[in-house]
Amino acid sequence: MTSIILDDVSFAYPRGRTLLKSVSGSVRGSAGRTVVVMGSSGSGKSTLLKMLAGLLAPTGGRVAWQPENAVRAYLPQEGVLFEHLSRHDNARYFTRIAKLRGRFSERAYERAVDKLRMRAILDQERGVDLMSGGEKQRLAIVRALSIEPHGLLLDEPCNGLDNSVKYDFLTELRTLTDDLGLLVVYVTHHADEARVVADDILYLEPGTGTLPPAAFLLPLSRCLNEPPTLQAARLMHAPRLAVLPGIYEDGVFRLPPHGSVSVQYARPLPFRGRCFAAIPAGSVRLGSHGVVETQGVGRTDEPHTVRFVSVEGASTVYLPGSPRSARATFCGEAFLFDGDGRQGTRIVLGGDAAIDRVTPLEAFT
Repeated sequence: MTSIILDDVSFAYPRGRTLLKSVSGSVRGSAGRTVVVMGSSGSGKSTLLKMLAGLLAPTGGRVAWQPENAVRAYLPQEGVLFEHLSRHDNARYFTRIAKLRGRFSERAYERAVDKLRMRAILDQERGVDLMSGGEKQRLAIVRALSIEPHGLLLDEPCNGLDNSVKYDFLTELRTLTDDLGLLVVYVTHHADEARVVADDILYLEPGTGTLPPAAFLLPLSRCLNEPPTLQAARLMHAPRLAVLPGIYEDGVFRLPPHGSVSVQYARPLPFRGRCFAAIPAGSVRLGSHGVVETQGVGRTDEPHTVRFVSVEGASTVYLPGSPRSARATFCGEAFLFDGDGRQGTRIVLGGDAAIDRVTPLEAFT
């Protein structure tokens, strides 16, 4: 059984900011397990992957693999293919490396070629520079799996792939790594990719102001249903999520000065005062005219469709057409976070409140 242990891991650049702080957790890959590392740009995702690969040393704490001599296959964002070699020679590259030649497995190589549907592509005589992005990624994974690694480390492998190619690739990848019983660490900032391949989410949140960096290792279902921070909620549920600032007191979420919404929750909230409600699209209605549809600035032919729009970092509700204010009905599940966005819980909203943030979309198009 392969496992990864992160023991109070920190990383800071010399004379630079602390990128990771006190990252702890363990992952076991007994029957094939995929951990997806997520976070905003600059949160340390690729840095952590390089530490797992042994290319960087933590400045604090310990990164350990079991077994200690675990073979790790690391694929950076830009897969390394050699244009002077044929497609077959690229895929069988480790037969050329004396240190790794003994680990090359013909059986593992053939299985990866078949599972990833690469045989006809490898048989073509054209160079690797004429392969599509998806074909290059699959070739790099065939090469990585040919040495039967204990762990597979992938840094944003779907970069540059269109959606039709992406989801076929992800499905093939997940099926293959499950069959092989591999422990996979997969870096991305796209929640839709995580939903396809992840068992667990390692969410990294960068430090801001007086708040240090933070890390959370959670099962995928819990990260979706109880995101650990406000930024995690935005990342996991974008674009169909609005974030409204308000005040929480005594079971009520207030949007001063226009109204308040009752809050129901399963356990006492550990905070009060300034806070944020992260509200999925289906939990808000404007009068009786329609539900929230999408996020983004754009025109619509439906005059009563509500859209969640992010302007200068603040998600807000806008209504196409002429009204500049509206009465909103909040009914359904949402998330409530403290003023720092670091403590939160799942809640149920109920009630009406006026929103003066409703502004014609034409002002932003």
